[in-house]
Amino acid sequence: MGIDADPAHPGDIAHRLLTRLLLVGKKAPCLSRTVPSVSAGPTLLLFYETDCPRCESVLRDLCGFYATLKGIGIRVVSIASDEDEHTFSSRAASLPWATKLHDSRGFRSPDFEAYGVAFTPTLVLVNPDGRVAGSYSTLEETGLIGSSVISSASAKQQHTDTTSN
Repeated sequence: MGIDADPAHPGDIAHRLLTRLLLVGKKAPCLSRTVPSVSAGPTLLLFYETDCPRCESVLRDLCGFYATLKGIGIRVVSIASDEDEHTFSSRAASLPWATKLHDSRGFRSPDFEAYGVAFTPTLVLVNPDGRVAGSYSTLEETGLIGSSVISSASAKQQHTDTTSN
């Protein structure tokens, strides 16, 4: 887990953790980049660093389940805190979702601050009504890859297969 604490501002981590807790149930903050509004539907935000081993594990899991998430209408948006553009570009090229953002300010980026990101990886789930459902460290914690989501996606696919025959 990557944590970036500024020794000159020891309260920053506590402030971010409080922000993270207070966001649950509130409208999702807008991202600083021009992307479709996060509050416009079910969205999974991933805040990560390319050189973070736990982030890499979450990225692998997310890539593996992306088709399922997309199939049930969940948009994925990733925001990397890599200071080096080349490092970001190299890894982002292999990610299957469309919206891959980068901010070389790292943990000091407005998006990391607005969502209370104190460590990476951080996943933020935004409900269909645009409200933050919660912040998590793993894809499993979100509940999105549980049997009910996969069953729902399978049923939807079977219905599509049946109606297209």
